[in-house]
Amino acid sequence: MSGTSFHPLVIDRCLELIKAKLKDNGVTYQDIAALMDVSENTVKRMLNQDDISLQRLLLLADYCRIDVTDLLQAAQREHGQHHYFTPRQDQAFADDSVLYELFVQLFFLRKTATQAAEQLGLNQVILYQKLRLLEDVELIELGVDNHIRFSVDPPLGFAPDSLVLRRSIAEHVQRASEHLLQPERDARELLLLKPLHLPPKAHQQLCEDIIALVDKYAEFSELYHHGTDTEHTYELALALLPNR
Repeated sequence: MSGTSFHPLVIDRCLELIKAKLKDNGVTYQDIAALMDVSENTVKRMLNQDDISLQRLLLLADYCRIDVTDLLQAAQREHGQHHYFTPRQDQAFADDSVLYELFVQLFFLRKTATQAAEQLGLNQVILYQKLRLLEDVELIELGVDNHIRFSVDPPLGFAPDSLVLRRSIAEHVQRASEHLLQPERDARELLLLKPLHLPPKAHQQLCEDIIALVDKYAEFSELYHHGTDTEHTYELALALLPNR
């Protein structure tokens, strides 16, 4: 779990919720310090840092009797509705897949511009050009020495009619089809084919239920990242198609 990272804005909201819970329960920093066997100043720093480790966040949540999943979902509700890339941003990513990979490194994985460039194999000239493109589509503000200030907030993703999303779905469905033909599969894979005979109203309800369930875990996924820890990274491809 050490590879897990959170977006700073999410961390801020989680810590604010924890501090509010401590206040409601009449628990002081001194009380928490005694429970954790650390100094009171250490507790104060923990409750006011946006790079707190997952272990310490879990520990604080445990002392407050808050489930970490509930904590993240509460932080999500505090933030408000989901944000989508604009059509112009979506088109930019559709035209340049490396541009999206760079944005993922910067925004979701919290890498510096230098770290992202190293990860993607970009030289300084190409990096600067890509950063200017991200600024041009109003995703970042670029400062001196490639210092970045984001112009968007999480949770952030592609709209249902996104060109990038449609292409991605096609690729995922193709990969899922290829997996079906493999004699051996990873035990973590879930492949399900179920013929259904449904009246229109039941079909509509099924679609709504699936979308609600996937949205729930998608929002949690955007708040709860595992960086390069591919053991905890999955792809979900769903297709509900009428028989012809």
